[in-house]
Amino acid sequence: MSDAIRTRITQLRSRARGAELGRGVGRLATVLACGLIGWLVIDYWFVVRAFGAGAWDVGTRLVMTAGLLGLVGREAWRGVITEFRRLRDDDELAMRLEGAYPELAGRFISTVQLLRELSQAEHRVASPGLVEALAEETSVQAETVDHRRAWDLRPARRALGFGAVAVIIAVGLASWKPEVASAFFRRLCLMPAHYPTATRIASVTVPAMVGRGDPVVVEVRVDPTSEVPTTVTAVIRGDDGRTSKLRLDRLPIPGEAVFRGTLKQAIEDVAIRPQAGDHHWEAWEPVQVVARPVVRRLAMRLQYPEYLRIPPAELAVGDLEVPAGTVVAVDAEPSRAVIEAAISLAAGVGDPVPAPMELSADGLHATARFTAAENGSWSIGFKTGDGLDSGSPTRWTITAVPDVAPTVTATFPSRDRNVTRVARWPIRFTARDDHGLAGVGLRWQIIPPGVDPETVTAEPGKQEIAGMATAGSEAIAGETWFELASLNLSIGSRVVWWLEAHDRRTPTANLGESQKGTFNVVDPIDEQRRLLETKAELLNTIKDHLKTQKDIQAGVQGVQKAAGGQPATPTQQKPTPTKPAPKPK
Repeated sequence: MSDAIRTRITQLRSRARGAELGRGVGRLATVLACGLIGWLVIDYWFVVRAFGAGAWDVGTRLVMTAGLLGLVGREAWRGVITEFRRLRDDDELAMRLEGAYPELAGRFISTVQLLRELSQAEHRVASPGLVEALAEETSVQAETVDHRRAWDLRPARRALGFGAVAVIIAVGLASWKPEVASAFFRRLCLMPAHYPTATRIASVTVPAMVGRGDPVVVEVRVDPTSEVPTTVTAVIRGDDGRTSKLRLDRLPIPGEAVFRGTLKQAIEDVAIRPQAGDHHWEAWEPVQVVARPVVRRLAMRLQYPEYLRIPPAELAVGDLEVPAGTVVAVDAEPSRAVIEAAISLAAGVGDPVPAPMELSADGLHATARFTAAENGSWSIGFKTGDGLDSGSPTRWTITAVPDVAPTVTATFPSRDRNVTRVARWPIRFTARDDHGLAGVGLRWQIIPPGVDPETVTAEPGKQEIAGMATAGSEAIAGETWFELASLNLSIGSRVVWWLEAHDRRTPTANLGESQKGTFNVVDPIDEQRRLLETKAELLNTIKDHLKTQKDIQAGVQGVQKAAGGQPATPTQQKPTPTKPAPKPK
């Protein structure tokens, strides 16, 4: 092959490689710059707002990065790497030269092919002279051929221009917003980062776990040096993917921008993502909703005070109405395994006082004992291994029915009496107790003549009455005799007496007292004289009444005569004799 022909082919080969490499580099730069800008736009306007940090966010960025790398790799392979590896043969280049110079009329390609065959020993050309003549003629024509017309550089220039513009735009954007570029490249490399915003959320506080039905408090702190919005919202996403918005109001804390809102009830697991101004929080904050441990089954054994002689009882409800002093043994079964259990007792309206309960090895049984000494309330609280407690457990009431004091009433004598020093009086009474009497006794206090009762400090006299113990709450009637002769009383003294009943309550019995009566000790002669005077007064009173009755009857008869009627026959009514009361001995 002549030097002219080889030179033109070599020059065209070099031009072709340079043009195609330039076009490949330009296209690669365009694809890379546009791909990065597109990645940024999709990530900033869609991924960050829709997903935030988390598996979906990382997965989406991974897919976009993989797509970008795929496009760039495809363009690099087809436009750069393949061109480096490609070796164009002489026939192809000769055809491109003849395409640029139609007047060659196929001589260039023919010369190249014939000279190649002539140089190969195994292929013999019939007329080597003709081939050499054709080669000389083609060499002369090759001197006038410009290889630049055979391969247009405009596509390569356009590609390089577009690539340069795209790169300049990308570099310009990165220089204009370096903080955005920094966050972008970190997110491109699947690292945690967020784009700068006018409003900056400093922190988000939500509970990691709440009980089912409990409120969820969401608190957002905004950097006060950034643009602070008037309100903040939080997107609530449930397990089914449905979302709702929660409004967060600003708290009146000087120098701080704190917003708080409350989701009234948490029924299922939710994820919360606040938004303040143009800042979407990077992560969906998960809130796990778990059923709080509660009492699933309750069994109680009531051990009544021993003195009541009531057999133990079983109970399966929490509200108690028992005699005061009843010991309650509690066996509670929680709704799920727990690591702590406590029983809280409150006396009256006071604050509950917790006490630990004994737990079984599997955490499914809790036992405790307490005494129902007074009215109040009680509850059982649990705590599970995940840190969730019973919250506000059910409070049951305790009605401790006190053992009331016995009642005793003196029925005879019914009023104060004058007595002699040796009188013997019957004392009659009725008594009862809600759980049975242990006994009744007669009590008295002697007040000497002329002494103020308030100054008497001597111990009262006592006389127990046999047979007064009862087993139930029925009333019992009793009688005893008060022997005044044994007291060696002086004339003018007084004996204040009463009855006292006591029950079986331990350690201290309840006491009940009757109304008090008084025996005034008088001289028998004076008392007899007083009785005679009283009798005479009574007889005179009866006579006066009989006379008055006769006068009234006479007046009625006179009226009847004046009216012309028959006089009514008066009926004589004999007074009913009254049986005198027995005289005291």
